[in-house]
Amino acid sequence: MRKLLALLGLVAVFALLPTVTMAAPPPVSQAVQRVPAWNLVGSYVISFSCATCVAHNITINSYNPYTGVFSGYGVYAANPAYTWTVSGVVTGNQIAMRILYTGQGAGYYVNLIGTITPSGSMSGTATDSSGAQFSWVTSSGHVILYANHGQFVSAQDDKQTAAQSDLGMPIQK
Repeated sequence: MRKLLALLGLVAVFALLPTVTMAAPPPVSQAVQRVPAWNLVGSYVISFSCATCVAHNITINSYNPYTGVFSGYGVYAANPAYTWTVSGVVTGNQIAMRILYTGQGAGYYVNLIGTITPSGSMSGTATDSSGAQFSWVTSSGHVILYANHGQFVSAQDDKQTAAQSDLGMPIQK
């Protein structure tokens, strides 16, 4: 009898507790957003949307994936007297760079701002040193997006430093 009364007492206590509801988990099909881990090192052709513009071949030969800072160089294939340096920064999927002429036409520059797509193409808007504005797109070359943190780490020379970064990791909300 005591056991029955004790059991009934517990049932009464639990009945008085507020109801706790739990939020439903996100759908399994929902994509996991990750901190982008790009590899910009490579060769690209940038095409501009103005009548007098020429395509610019650029080679990015230095890229720091932790800061997003990159640099490189280029040359105009039809006239190698035209050379330039390239420098810029990537933040997330946004890219900003400057092409600065160093050979013939030294001092002329083009500032580019744009977006890197998941497929690795780039496009955006540009303004040159004379104030002209136009759009641009990479017509050749693709930035590599590492699929996850493990892929990023395995591609780096300094794996210990890479493993301690958040590149390629899921974004915590």
